[in-house]
Amino acid sequence: MKNQKTFLILIGVIIVILGLAGYLLYQQYGKTSNQTDNSQSSNWNTYSDQYGFSFDYPSSLKPDNQGENEAQKQLDAGQQISGTVTPSYETVYFRDSTNKAKFQVDVFHVTDKTLTVNNYQSYFYTSGTCDLRYLDAKPSVTVMQQNNLSFVQVDATVGGQPRSCFYLKNNVNNLIAISMLAPDNQSDYNNTKQIIQRMLSTFKFATTTNVPLGGFHCNAYTNFSDVANYLKKNNVQIPVLLPTQLPESYTNLPPSAGRLYLSYGVSDIGDYSVAMSLGFNVPNYDCQAADSNAMGVFMANGSTLGIPQYFEDGEKITLARGIQGYYSETGRNPDANINWMYKGIYYQAISLHMSKAEAITTVNSAINNAQ
Repeated sequence: MKNQKTFLILIGVIIVILGLAGYLLYQQYGKTSNQTDNSQSSNWNTYSDQYGFSFDYPSSLKPDNQGENEAQKQLDAGQQISGTVTPSYETVYFRDSTNKAKFQVDVFHVTDKTLTVNNYQSYFYTSGTCDLRYLDAKPSVTVMQQNNLSFVQVDATVGGQPRSCFYLKNNVNNLIAISMLAPDNQSDYNNTKQIIQRMLSTFKFATTTNVPLGGFHCNAYTNFSDVANYLKKNNVQIPVLLPTQLPESYTNLPPSAGRLYLSYGVSDIGDYSVAMSLGFNVPNYDCQAADSNAMGVFMANGSTLGIPQYFEDGEKITLARGIQGYYSETGRNPDANINWMYKGIYYQAISLHMSKAEAITTVNSAINNAQ
């Protein structure tokens, strides 16, 4: 009887010890897992990006947009870059509750290259954290299809740590890279990769309404804000640069001169143009029939045909944000023309009925008002 009692006490002690050990293990590992493994959670937020895409992500992560990297800033200022770091329009880190970045989303220059294994190895390999120059060995590269979405998946190791990157293109051919950062361990890597894969299942591009080339709108000028909003809603996913101010010769007109009208539209590849002309407030005024009263055009060229032949014609000038531009004059008056590049896109303000100083002030207001 005594031995049986002792045996029961021993069993009870063992149960208590095992229960305590399980509780301590849960405190150490279970809570951490709940904080980071949100792959099956319904509590996700939606991230929308200015470059025309969106996706869902765990609410435990916080987006941290760093904007352009230094290489892109140097390009925007007309400076030469080393080529070691790929210029990016923005880098968005997704950080956990400890402020550690789990992965990043980068948007790179417009590219006409298709998403293939060979093009990753030849053109995209320096973009994101799966940089071929620093990988331990040849990576696994595959082209994937998910929910009508095509992307390149790269699985590699960097410094002995697993790494995965995913490459997509938006509607105007910006390269988007979703890159994992150094994981804490294999479990952290697996969890982060699972989160990104679920993100990709929710990935969407902005719904746009294409306006055929030549399908222009014509409105009396009040300001450029409504025009910019229209362009952003209709297939334009490059930065819209329109001025916030015009000279008095454009805005303070005598009645005999009429008033300023804007003719604007979007091409089927996302470029835009906004033309100014003088007209009178009569029914069915046709902006495009007013060539004799033209007052200038603001244009953006986001295609991948290279630098226009005329781009660097004229005098070098320094514009807002340190951007290098080119000033020239044409016509009898003469008219002012300014070309410049911003975030890899070529912009023009041409045939402006302004002095050189007025044209530079107008263009600078557009650059500072980039949307």
